[in-house]
Amino acid sequence: MHRLTDIVVYRTDPVVYIGPDPMSVFYDHVMNESKIIGEIFKNQKDMLPLSNEQQTKYDAATRCTACGTNFSAKNHKVRHHCGVSGNFLFPACNNCNLQLKTSGCKKSTDKSKF
Repeated sequence: MHRLTDIVVYRTDPVVYIGPDPMSVFYDHVMNESKIIGEIFKNQKDMLPLSNEQQTKYDAATRCTACGTNFSAKNHKVRHHCGVSGNFLFPACNNCNLQLKTSGCKKSTDKSKF
């Protein structure tokens, strides 16, 4: 088992265990990883400014990248970003954006910076 991510600093080398009671060792490892990942996500970063290219693509988007639904007044377009890196990911409808959030995300009243 190992942690894979686009954020290099949070990757881990594979862990291999051969010995007695492998399920308990595996469970303990998974629970420890869960705590570490929870700490990583606890400190959500605000979104970094969009590049000109990202802004152009965002402005041109008419459908949610996640679900393909057209944006509407009731389900508006928002900027979905990685809370760990702050990088803009894609235009999303508000419904998908709220579902894609990790627990512990900062609440924001600015709907354009989710």
